[in-house]
Amino acid sequence: MYSQQSNTAPGVNAGVPAETYIPMKEVARHNLAQDAWVVVDGKVYEELFGPIHPPGTLENNLAPEHFKGVIDPAEAEQQKLKNARDGLPAVETMLGIDELEEAAKSCMTARAVDYYSAGSCDGFSVANNKESFRKCRLVPRVLRDVSSIRPQTKIFGIESPLPIYVAPASNAVLGHPDGELNITRGASATGIVQAVSAAASYSLTDILDEKDRVDEESGRKMGMVYQVYFQRDRSKTEAQVREAVEGGVQALVLTVDSNVGDNRQSTEKLKGSRGSAEPGVHMDPITTTPTFHDSRLNWTDIPWLQELADGLPIYLKGVCHIDGGRQLDQARSGFESLRSIHAEDPQLLKDFEVYVDGGVRRGSDVLKALAFGARGVGLGRPFLYAQAAYGDQGVIRAVRTRRSALTLLVPTTVLENEIVTGMRLLGLKSIDEITPSMAECLQEVWK
Repeated sequence: MYSQQSNTAPGVNAGVPAETYIPMKEVARHNLAQDAWVVVDGKVYEELFGPIHPPGTLENNLAPEHFKGVIDPAEAEQQKLKNARDGLPAVETMLGIDELEEAAKSCMTARAVDYYSAGSCDGFSVANNKESFRKCRLVPRVLRDVSSIRPQTKIFGIESPLPIYVAPASNAVLGHPDGELNITRGASATGIVQAVSAAASYSLTDILDEKDRVDEESGRKMGMVYQVYFQRDRSKTEAQVREAVEGGVQALVLTVDSNVGDNRQSTEKLKGSRGSAEPGVHMDPITTTPTFHDSRLNWTDIPWLQELADGLPIYLKGVCHIDGGRQLDQARSGFESLRSIHAEDPQLLKDFEVYVDGGVRRGSDVLKALAFGARGVGLGRPFLYAQAAYGDQGVIRAVRTRRSALTLLVPTTVLENEIVTGMRLLGLKSIDEITPSMAECLQEVWK
């Protein structure tokens, strides 16, 4: 805000030492409701209008023709979020996934925060996804030469610098205007695989175009796989799969744990929805579920998808987990399922590629999953939050800095730092060396 009530030029004030002059660029930065500077007669004041003026001051002292209207609420909200995002600490100060999440929530709408964080019913499964990792301990080995290590592996058959990938998570644009495009850029910059959600806020065409752009810019082909939902109208599923295959994705990931819509009660409360006890108004969840949930999906449908895949590998997503806690509440976590498989028949984890996601927040979580036989570990919400706060730079920060942690004496990154440091402390030179004896779970939980 700028007001000039005399002929005194801004910044020219007798008796004011030059070192107190403030550039207008600095004044413009203080434009938030909780941090506003006002300029009157060239002097800068740090004070809000409301607290020092009684209600109606402007209306009572200005002629009606001076009133120009009100700000478009939608535009005002977007500007408010942008201002909040611009006011975040530098991305380099973010030292953990939880810090990125906290930063993101400060510049997101209540609807977006709920969509990213909500789980089904009581939210037990969402909380348990994280808690199940806390119930497991790592067992290090010492006096081993770990001066040179290799965290590289293959994810969905694709070379990856780390044993992690971007799990499919929808509606990234709720957190940032560039949404999934941020994730594509960040995944390309860090070299990890991106699993594109079938319910992405950007079209598959847009995401594939961005993939082509970053591939050309970087001179290398990024790893990308596509999540498939069997829709009731199979022609729509066919069209999406054909576009993905022709667009150059390297694998398909078929979601099998979402044959009916979820029951996210916090979302319903946010909408202001109220249930009804009147007869006849409660609808069948199968017939009212969004069309990308097909309750008829079964094993006999897989050959049809294999034909469309044109030789691409197909992975089944949701065999051992519950869609990030958004589907069946009170179900066990993916990590708990992995641990049970290992206890019952560890050979299965050698015969099949098994991936785990849900509740992963630290590199130590990744190492625990690998110890019990997972080939790789997916993160969905963490990358949604990272891009919401800092765009593609948030995604990069969540994984690694531009200078690889492998070349630094003291790594300065998030997941890469935690994985690499954890490997060294466990006595591992490569991912292949990790064994079940390097992790143990509390006996009262695993019997």
